[in-house]
Amino acid sequence: MAPMCAARRSPTPAQAGSVPLPGQSYRYLAYGSNLVSDGLARYIGEVTAADEATEVPGWHLRFQGRSTRWQGSPAIIMPDQTGRVKGRAWSLLHTQLISVVAGEAGVDDATAERAIDTLLTRHARLGPPSPATHRTATVQAAISQYDTVVVIAHPAGPLWAVTSSTTDVLRQRCEPYIAQVLRGLTQLLGPDRATDEMEAALARSNDLPPGPAITTPSHPPGGHIEQIADAAGVDLHP
Repeated sequence: MAPMCAARRSPTPAQAGSVPLPGQSYRYLAYGSNLVSDGLARYIGEVTAADEATEVPGWHLRFQGRSTRWQGSPAIIMPDQTGRVKGRAWSLLHTQLISVVAGEAGVDDATAERAIDTLLTRHARLGPPSPATHRTATVQAAISQYDTVVVIAHPAGPLWAVTSSTTDVLRQRCEPYIAQVLRGLTQLLGPDRATDEMEAALARSNDLPPGPAITTPSHPPGGHIEQIADAAGVDLHP
């Protein structure tokens, strides 16, 4: 389990499309076991973060591969022009997002931070992703299929998520895991809509997705947060 973050202050929201920095909030998209606060607490300790229901067009929820933690196929999201993902956007601090990425990928905090900083550097140089697009960075040496950090353009501000760069099918149902995801969807959508969402996700997971897998850049991760702040024109030490 990831250690509790020392900071428990409320994040300061970043303006939509701006570059989040330490002390500002990142909109982390939860779509699987982290839909519920006790799932997220595995990585950041007691959950006091603000959250909101969100819907993300251009992606779908599926279950694939096999997790040694859950002994079954965990949830991921994949690009899909006709899809829509229902999720929860948690407002996380920089250190909390690092803990989530590290925990999901099975890597140390420094490795997770490099993947996040790659996207922050690109964000600072190029601005937020264009509507209906996304950017990705590889989590080096990930021991789970959660090997990719993705930033997805969204009207309310960019959404950060962790997913897989590979495609697979439902290998093994894990009923406790499915129940936890269903519990989170029920909190967001109500029991009937949540059941419909779950059944559709499980059904599509029996086949490979129709589109290509997520592609990640081949160049090495970007620089430290001071370089990112400089590129964004932000003074970290006023």
